[in-house]
Amino acid sequence: MMFLISILKYTFIVFFISCSLKAVSPSNKKNDVRSSQTKRKTSQSQVKKVKTFLDLDIVKKINKRQARRSNALETLKLKGTIGESENGLIKIRQTTGLSKKDQDTMKKLVQVENNDRTLVYKKIQELEKYKPLQMKFLRKKMFENYLELDLPGSYYYEGSAWKKKK
Repeated sequence: MMFLISILKYTFIVFFISCSLKAVSPSNKKNDVRSSQTKRKTSQSQVKKVKTFLDLDIVKKINKRQARRSNALETLKLKGTIGESENGLIKIRQTTGLSKKDQDTMKKLVQVENNDRTLVYKKIQELEKYKPLQMKFLRKKMFENYLELDLPGSYYYEGSAWKKKK
């Protein structure tokens, strides 16, 4: 059950980001006065791109790996040792009270998760042909979505400071 929830969680995030980025992209501001038919075609095109993205073998593999790690990451978040950061990656908050072995395990877990997230961001960038400003926006939106899905009591890093989700 937890595996399915994790898959749905990450799939929803990717879908939401891909659709919302097009809507607020700086390059689309001049097209605000499109007809509803054109908007519908654009929306269908976006959904098709998201489906194409989700069908990529590498994305399927990443989703499975992320789902396997989700419980361990959630536990570390609730302990306050790691948290989401505004660049869309996991950040280590503290290591005090952890054995050397636990610190090493946590660091590896965070590194592997961040590597997978970075791969997802790169694949989105390739598919959508996003520019650096759009990628910055993507990472910020991903941060907001990850944070929204985190449980109260989790920590996150924003504006050069750690904060606790209420």
